[in-house]
Amino acid sequence: GDQKCIILPADPIAPPAPKQQPRFSLKDQLCRITGVDLTRVAGLQVQTVQTIISEVGVDMSRWKTEKQFASWLGLAPRAHNSGGKSRSGPISKRGNPVLRALLFISGLTLVRQAKAKARAVDAWLARLVERR
Repeated sequence: GDQKCIILPADPIAPPAPKQQPRFSLKDQLCRITGVDLTRVAGLQVQTVQTIISEVGVDMSRWKTEKQFASWLGLAPRAHNSGGKSRSGPISKRGNPVLRALLFISGLTLVRQAKAKARAVDAWLARLVERR
């Protein structure tokens, strides 16, 4: 299910941010804009979520499922049908190249982290890697 945003008040004892740092939480603002904390998705950091929103916008209703979104991005495998047989090929590479590359790299990072240390998502990733 969707995770609702929990925005905590600023720490009154925190030191002032350097001039280059924003004086607000980007994560909290992205959560406020979308209504969901997208950084709770494994592999998505604040900058990744910011890029997704800047490329796609906040209205995700145009995709009914995450599979449709993955297909739109070009991350879904190509389907090859011949002689009544079906097989999946490499990703289609259609759609937004910036987001496709960003999410592909995020996925690779997750796989590398799963190999390096045990986490809850590791069992799923281990099964996925075994199939390759």
